[in-house]
Amino acid sequence: MLHHWVWMNGGEWMDKDLFGTVPLFGEPKAMEALQFSHDMIYGPQPISPTPGSIPDFGWYNVFSTGKMAFVESHSWMVTNYIRENGFKWDFTNLPTGRDGKKAGLTFTNGYSIYQGTKYPEESVKLLKFLIGDWAVKQMCLGLLGLQPARRSMAEIWDKSSMGAQAGYDVAAFNRMMDSARLIPEFKDSEKIKEIFDPIWDQIWVTAELPLEEGVNLAVKRINDYYAANP
Repeated sequence: MLHHWVWMNGGEWMDKDLFGTVPLFGEPKAMEALQFSHDMIYGPQPISPTPGSIPDFGWYNVFSTGKMAFVESHSWMVTNYIRENGFKWDFTNLPTGRDGKKAGLTFTNGYSIYQGTKYPEESVKLLKFLIGDWAVKQMCLGLLGLQPARRSMAEIWDKSSMGAQAGYDVAAFNRMMDSARLIPEFKDSEKIKEIFDPIWDQIWVTAELPLEEGVNLAVKRINDYYAANP
């Protein structure tokens, strides 16, 4: 995910925080950030492995190989790393942009109730339980180690979660929330993904498309879609 690289450089991904219809990731500030990230993989002095060059490992466990100095991670990886990493490691804040701008990504895994449920009262009761203090605390302190979505519960994660008790700076995840933004989703997001994802893979995974050419193609096709589907 590259959205936060764009934001750190003062660019934008689209015209709204959510459900935008104008792609802006091809604008100069955004392209500069994407080029910086692209060069780390495919530039003249690469510092990141190319996709597939570390076989049998994905983003979720490649750090545990001990072959990577830095990896962007998620809070739910804390307990995995405690079990799997056989070397000294820790968490820290994401880097800042050249002007000191910070940015990060967040997203939601929300609970919902089926509109046609035959048990609305029971469903509401269950939902209230799942977002209540006791359940949130158990999910935070347990083996899964989920970072609480509620700020009122943040201290439990920072001081009492498995990662905190093991001496790791898991509070970095809560610090990043001060500058984090939701992953941007275009209007008609599934349709846009059908357009965007194959092009993005040709840029970042297979390297079949040069960065600028691929970005311009993605922007054009997204604009064409909205022109035909206002």
